[in-house]
Formats: sequence, C-alpha cells, structure tokens
Amino acid sequence: MTSKSSGQFNNIGGKGLGDYKHAARVFVDGDFALAPRLKFQYHVQFSGKGCGADLNVLVKSIDLPKFQVTNETVNQYNRKRVIQSTMTYLPITIKMHDDNSNTVRKLWASYYKYYFSDTKAAKNGLYKKSPFAPMSFYGLENEPVKPFLDFIKVHTFAKRQWVGYKLINPIIISWSHDTMNYSQSDTAEHTMTIAYEAVVYDEGSAAAGTPSGFGQGRYDQTPSPLTLGSRSIISAVDGTSGVLTGAEQILGSNLKPAESDSISIAAAKAATESTNVYTNAKLLPNTTSPVTLSGNRAPAGGGTLSSFSFPVAESSGGQTKGLSRNITQER
Repeated sequence: MTSKSSGQFNNIGGKGLGDYKHAARVFVDGDFALAPRLKFQYHVQFSGKGCGADLNVLVKSIDLPKFQVTNETVNQYNRKRVIQSTMTYLPITIKMHDDNSNTVRKLWASYYKYYFSDTKAAKNGLYKKSPFAPMSFYGLENEPVKPFLDFIKVHTFAKRQWVGYKLINPIIISWSHDTMNYSQSDTAEHTMTIAYEAVVYDEGSAAAGTPSGFGQGRYDQTPSPLTLGSRSIISAVDGTSGVLTGAEQILGSNLKPAESDSISIAAAKAATESTNVYTNAKLLPNTTSPVTLSGNRAPAGGGTLSSFSFPVAESSGGQTKGLSRNITQER
C-alpha cells in the first residue's frame, strides 16, 4: 500500500527529499569542521619512572577523563537553587596488550616494587618464617617522595590537529592480568584502573614529535604513494613507479575547479602537483625504467589489441617466456 508521504521521495523539480544536503552542510562544510572524531585516532603518553617510549603503541583502549560534581539543592526564599560543592575525578580504565617483550608487565612490576615490599619480602623468604617476623617488611613499606607516574596524557586527532587530556599525579588503584584459556585465540591484555588529581586541557598542530612521542620510534614514517604530494617513488600497490601516473593525472586534467575552489586555487593545485611529480622523477634511479607491455594499439574505434606479450607458466620448470597473443574486445 502506497504511503501518502511517498511523494516526498520523488525528487521532481529539485523539490524532493534532500537530507543528504543537510548532512553535507553539517559534516562536510569547513573542511569537515563538525564531523565526529574517530575513536581509533589517538595517542597516549606516559611520563614517570620506568615509562619507556614503547608504552604508547601498546595501549589497546583508554577512557577519557570522567567527572562527578557533587551538588545540593537548597531553598532560597521558596526558589530552588542548585549549589555545587565538590568535584570528584572518576577513575578511568586502560587496557594494554600483553606484549611478547613484557613491556607492560614490567611497568606494573616496577610500580609494585616502588610502593610495596611484599615481593621483596617473598624473595627474602620472610613468608616462610614465623608470624612474629618484623611487620615493617610487608605491605606499603616504601613511601617515596616523588610519585612513580608524573602524568598520563591522551591525545585525539582530527584535521592534523590534536587535543590533549593530561591526568595529573595518576595512581594505579587496580591492576588485573588476563585469563589464559586454551579454547580462545584472542590476544592477551592487561587492565589497569587509574585515579588522578586534576586534568589539564591543551591542543596544538600534529607533526612528528608533536605531541611528544607521536610519529616517532616505531611509527611507520614512509610517505604514502597514493598522493601526488608523496616523495615516494614506489607504489605500495604494484611496486612500480608512480611518476608516469602522476604526470598523466596532471596533463590530462582540464583544471576544472571544484565547487568550493576558484580558478586560481585550481591552478595552484595543478602547479603543486607538477612540482611533486618532477621531484619524484628526480628520485628515480638511473637504472629504473617503466614496466610496460609491448604491443600495437588498435585503431580508433577498433576492438582488437594485437601482438601483446604476456607471461605463460611452463611445467618444465624453465624460464618463463612471454608469448604473443591478440586480444579482441567482444561487442
């Protein structure tokens, strides 16, 4: 049965349902200014005793800061007023990979030894002695002046910018190792719960080393071959040079500007792309030659490609040779 509102979906005369335009205005305009952030675009920085640079790439998931404001409703001349009293920083959870080098496990082991003496007492055999052994060798024995962790900072990324959430004086209030199970093939992880005393917000432009540790160390710094701005001369797709492809893109372009571009902007883009292709061409070794298929192009309007050589596998195990074949396009 046809709905009375079905006519709204018939875009006759440009007066039909146009929600896609509304979404474009909200999420695309301003270079995706109002587009939602993606959860996997983040970076974590640990600062403190025993915090190595590899910790940031082993964070599997992390909560952003949480707050709870204590308030009270009072009666002011029969008018209800809500009064804030205290701020509670709710604990957050961090899940980290149980890596083969024990990087995360060593973090907890160092924290455990830094504050508690139980592991030292166990190694010294105190747990095998009488119950009248000195109690000072157990529990929270160490009281260092400097905290083990100075801060933990989370950075989220969008539009080549980062925003930071810095947790001041974090304390591990719970830690749990994973459950090992022969019937599961999931990766193992460690889970910690962090309490903290304050939060600092900041932001900046993203680059290698900004924020600290981002884009360095074990990060892949190879330029992408998918853009003309790349200085890579080898394509990640087929292993061949992308210089010819880039030249074809530029020389074959009619410089038609996008809706949001002016003619001058389109010309500037073409000039930039030309410079990048020229730079990539200079990076090619002298021995590099483009990989092409030898053959004869069919006449205009024809449907046959003649004398093209393609490799054919041989069962004798000898050298593979190219055999000439004609390709006819079916009409």
